[in-house]
Amino acid sequence: MIKKVEIAGVTLDNYNVREILSEIEKDMESPVLKTIEEVDMSMILNAEKDEHYKGILEGLKFSILAETEILSAVGENSTQRYHEIENNVFFEEFFKRVERNRKKVFIIGQSIEKIEKFKNILEKNFPEIIIVNVRALDECIGAYESIINDINATGADVVFSVIPSLEQESFLDDYKGLINAGIWYGVGDNKNIASNHSLWNKIKKIVRFKRFHKTLISLEN
Repeated sequence: MIKKVEIAGVTLDNYNVREILSEIEKDMESPVLKTIEEVDMSMILNAEKDEHYKGILEGLKFSILAETEILSAVGENSTQRYHEIENNVFFEEFFKRVERNRKKVFIIGQSIEKIEKFKNILEKNFPEIIIVNVRALDECIGAYESIINDINATGADVVFSVIPSLEQESFLDDYKGLINAGIWYGVGDNKNIASNHSLWNKIKKIVRFKRFHKTLISLEN
């Protein structure tokens, strides 16, 4: 299995879920912020066009491949990795550990509606999870220092971000030095927690991959 992949000039992690979780758990009590984000095809293409954005993605402690089409594009044929991505295994196993270890979660997103959607998913699937607070960027005008103050005041262990990319990475870049939590886990606002095997999801992914592949070919030429 390839541990690192490079696509459109962007280098990303391709560790399996067990390997990543092992590293996270070894360092779970450290106060140093560990940055984790799920990376999809659109983020890779944005990184190819924007060197600063590329630096943010490559500077993550762990980048989680969010779409199997990325594996296809780099010729990775690991059945295990395809299964993990298709079935959101990292998301599930990460929050199982958060729940079991009684870690406090603070959710941030663009809108309160989107936050509530993900909050309900977490509470349904992980009934013992501790969500200490939520904040929406839409509630703030300009700078977001009040959100950082709220995160730190709650003593949150995990900041779970459902802010849409590229705003998510901009927020992380601007404020990561001020966040006292141990883990930042960003999934953006389009993550599909439900099964990826429905016909409609498969059609959408085929269309997205064709566009993605066409762009990669144009970059190579």
